[in-house]
Amino acid sequence: MKLCYLIDLVALKRSKNKVSNFNYIRYKFGPFDGSIYSYLESLAESGVVSQEQGFANETANDFIVYVPGPSANDQFPFLEVADIEAANVVLNEVSGYGAKALTDIAYKTKPMLALGATRGGEEGLFEKLNLLAK
Repeated sequence: MKLCYLIDLVALKRSKNKVSNFNYIRYKFGPFDGSIYSYLESLAESGVVSQEQGFANETANDFIVYVPGPSANDQFPFLEVADIEAANVVLNEVSGYGAKALTDIAYKTKPMLALGATRGGEEGLFEKLNLLAK
């Protein structure tokens, strides 16, 4: 979710259009739109991605990792060049970062700062994020 959010922010800055149609809210762990689950399920059902079990550590809850399948690059002909460029900018910048680092980055973005959101805090919780915040 945080990658989608960051890609949308970069795309807005570069081309004035988001890549996704997500409407992000300030959730407990950063920007969120629940519709991502239906997208991920659809991609998994069609074989574009596969689901793998992940574990943060021995005491943390497990989670699901979505891994691109071999045909993933052929499944997104609707993406514009600008969309792919925005994704590449973000992915190159955060390559190797884990969930905690991505959360830290998300909380430093202008939309989150505009709400006064702090990690672990409840400022602006469940409020829609203004991606054009300055």
